[in-house]
Amino acid sequence: MQVYFKDEVYGRGAIFFKPGEKPIHQLAPAGSLQLNVEGLNNPEVLKQFSWQLFEKRDPKGSKDVTAVNYYQSSLDSSIQNGKIEGIGPGTYTFSIKNPGKIPFHLGAPVEVKIQSGKKTELTLQVKPCAEISGRLLEAVTNKPIPNYILSIFGEKNAQSTSMESYRVKTDVNGIYKVYCEGGTNYSVQFDYFGVAGYLPPAMNPKTRSVLSPIDLAPGAKHTNPDVKLTPTQRVTGRVVDKKGQPLSAPFKVYCPVFVEMPGERNKAIWTNGEFELAGLPPDIPLTFYIRKDQAVNVPEALDPEIYRKSPKFSVTESNGVTFKGKVLDQAGKPITGAKAQLYWNYQIQGGNFALWSSILIDQSNTDAEGKFTFRGHWPGQHFYVAIKGEGINPIGDNFNDKKSGKPGETIEFDNFKATRINRVVRGVVRGLDGQPIRDVIVRNSGDTPKVLSAQTDDTGSFELKALPQGRIFLTANKEGYRWTFVNTSNDQASFTLRKVSEPAPEPPRISDQYLASEKKFLEQILEELWKSRATHGWGATIFQIAVQFDPAIAKKWIEVATEKEVAPLKKRLSLLINQKQLLKLAQDNLEDAIDVILQLDKSYPGFKLVRLGEQLLPIDKEKSLRLAEEAALRTRKYDPSKVYFISVGLAEAGELAWKAGNKAGGRKLLEEGLDYLKKAPAGQKNDQAIGEVAGHLSIMDWPAASKILESCDDPIFYNRGLERSLLGLAQTDYPAAKKNLKLFKKELAYSSHIVRIRLALLLAEKDFDEALKLIDDIQDGCFRFQGWVELAQKIHAKNPAGAYSLIDRAFAFLESHGEDFGSWLNFGGRAAFAGQAVYKAKQMGYPDLHALIARTLSFRSEPNQSANEQKETNMHTAFALAFTDPETARILLDRVYPDDTILEAWISGHRKGIFLLALTDPEKALAAVKRESAKGLNQQSFSRLGLTELLESLTQDGDRMTNFSRWESLPWYDLERD
Repeated sequence: MQVYFKDEVYGRGAIFFKPGEKPIHQLAPAGSLQLNVEGLNNPEVLKQFSWQLFEKRDPKGSKDVTAVNYYQSSLDSSIQNGKIEGIGPGTYTFSIKNPGKIPFHLGAPVEVKIQSGKKTELTLQVKPCAEISGRLLEAVTNKPIPNYILSIFGEKNAQSTSMESYRVKTDVNGIYKVYCEGGTNYSVQFDYFGVAGYLPPAMNPKTRSVLSPIDLAPGAKHTNPDVKLTPTQRVTGRVVDKKGQPLSAPFKVYCPVFVEMPGERNKAIWTNGEFELAGLPPDIPLTFYIRKDQAVNVPEALDPEIYRKSPKFSVTESNGVTFKGKVLDQAGKPITGAKAQLYWNYQIQGGNFALWSSILIDQSNTDAEGKFTFRGHWPGQHFYVAIKGEGINPIGDNFNDKKSGKPGETIEFDNFKATRINRVVRGVVRGLDGQPIRDVIVRNSGDTPKVLSAQTDDTGSFELKALPQGRIFLTANKEGYRWTFVNTSNDQASFTLRKVSEPAPEPPRISDQYLASEKKFLEQILEELWKSRATHGWGATIFQIAVQFDPAIAKKWIEVATEKEVAPLKKRLSLLINQKQLLKLAQDNLEDAIDVILQLDKSYPGFKLVRLGEQLLPIDKEKSLRLAEEAALRTRKYDPSKVYFISVGLAEAGELAWKAGNKAGGRKLLEEGLDYLKKAPAGQKNDQAIGEVAGHLSIMDWPAASKILESCDDPIFYNRGLERSLLGLAQTDYPAAKKNLKLFKKELAYSSHIVRIRLALLLAEKDFDEALKLIDDIQDGCFRFQGWVELAQKIHAKNPAGAYSLIDRAFAFLESHGEDFGSWLNFGGRAAFAGQAVYKAKQMGYPDLHALIARTLSFRSEPNQSANEQKETNMHTAFALAFTDPETARILLDRVYPDDTILEAWISGHRKGIFLLALTDPEKALAAVKRESAKGLNQQSFSRLGLTELLESLTQDGDRMTNFSRWESLPWYDLERD
């Protein structure tokens, strides 16, 4: 939480504190910043510049950052005579921006330190700007278009992740001009903020620019080609009632189009039953939606030759559709006074692709029976309902439950559920000695629209109000004590808080009952699907999964198979069993291992041969070399049009041969792959292959690899190739790899973060301090968090204390830098990050998993979340925790999806539903799958329900969370994706 303040003595700032705390902070008098600009003749011009001061946060996640944070950003104030006053003491990044109207700038952002009560001097230099200009004209008349607002964006260099941006308006001659710092990729963009009456021109969908981006040196001038804009059209129409009489004003006319100008969206000018609607794209069919009270028209698309003749629209109550529904609490009792909101989900007209949007069209309060009614809405259109209200928490939004009807029809929505949030929970917090503990923060986060917290008194007592009914999670923490949590459905809750010096509670364990349930789930589902193999053709997939899970099941199936099936199944069983133990087989008989790969992968076996060779490198380099040779031989036999598979396959085989000791042969193979890439027809240029081949070459010849990368046009594949290349270079020359981190381009910026983590893992045992610095310097907080956890996992075998310290640092960072994880809210935000870190910590033997789970539960609520976003956060958190603590995940899932509504989500195509059920409650998952199977599964529904992915993830070797995350997104990057 934070409180902002403004004071003449202490300046502006913000006090940050945790919910329930009583913050006491000693403020220091403000300082000032004096700007001295060299080469400036008129200091008054400074008043036209905008400026910002951003307080620098501690990148290591120190708890100190939760004290007093001063900031002076986005104040919209001018610099007065070069002096800025009222700045709280601290270290800031200061930036000053040219508004685009002045032919010079004052340099890049700089770091400044403000001392209490003192003036800090900062000297800046005048530097020349580049100039961009151009002209806007009408497409037909070539007349200039004045007062049109457009945007110009540019980067200081190709690797920049931040951009210059300017807003500029055309003059009476249609000319725009802007002064910028100079750099790369300057582009003109029309963001629908132009004057009424013109359509923005078509943009390149990749660059979002109308004109080709340009590079500009400081002081240079560039004039863009003229841009011609097409005028929009105005449409008139006549509206009559059921008697054919002109409809009296006011009434609403909607015509949702792909381009809508300011001030014109959904607004019509009407008089005596006629309307005029402006800002519409010409020459396309348009649909008009008209409504007055409960009377509507029947919408239909009209061709231009019809709507240009001022068509007549009939609006009657009999045309309208009525929507009804009921809002109940979890006990099935009606909720009175809840606000039901009806949203119209409409298709936008005039675009190059289908685009949908929604608008609130009607609202009503529920009556004594919890019922609501919406009358008079367009037939054939899609509508959905959202529920809001004081004292209730809707159980999810209902965007996916859209309804439509015919003229005069009444449509019933399924009952809406909401939780009453009128519950009071009281309790006591005690220590292991039974004594009450005061000043403990007891918190509920994630079960209500906002975080609720209370602080215990002298008797250790607390009271939390406005909680929902049902099972909820409460967490408790105090400095010097271990975090803990309870789940309760009662109005009483008690905690036992342990000092950090006292033993941690027992970690959650996967029970024998749970393991037996999961085994039963797999056995019965596999059996069910095997019986229907002939009908649906999934026999080979199910047989392979069964062998992976338990070969005895596959052997039993062979015993009762048809005579025609027995021989092929026996052969496949032998191959699959050998595949499970391929490394051992290769050590005993390499040729047999090669034969297994060739039998099971007839498309591109070279890649699997190389993977096996990499496993054998530390054991038997001669066999690795043999596998490289076989991989090259097989790769040359691929379809010649498969440029990617051949070039990358040969490069992979070449790197393996090089590592196995045949450096000349390895380089030759790699050159062969590169040569194939160069000779590919022009239409088959493959930037992905260029990046990957360069990556394999880098371990042998960085300059050559770097040169190849330069031919990669796609910045995303360039970055991926550079990532691989720097990892290869680091194996022989780490300083050079680190130096070249600056080469990453801004697209796919996370590649630079990933390579830092992977470089840190390479260095971890040799130079831990350098490895840690690599991660500390990652600018993106989400990747920095993952980096600390991955580094902890790397070192924990030899340095468990150091590993646990990194886990503690990562969780402290989550607490103090929650805003860094806001962009991941659709994937669970920081709670899901924390849940995944708990799983990694469990693998390391972290001594207090209970505390980490408590902290994870405390991250489930973020500022300004909608009910649906909170639901998604809880679902992703349950998914992440299911790998460590299935019981807590099950309770959380029941909270998010009561009454088995998770099954509805699954059946409608949300496969995470069955994943979550199988991980948290295998018995319920078994019953659900059997019910669906009884309805008749086919290949399409089998795929839609995600059963293959579920069964494979549960039975595959390796890290279970990684197995599942390949099918369902978790906010954790797979470092082994290559």
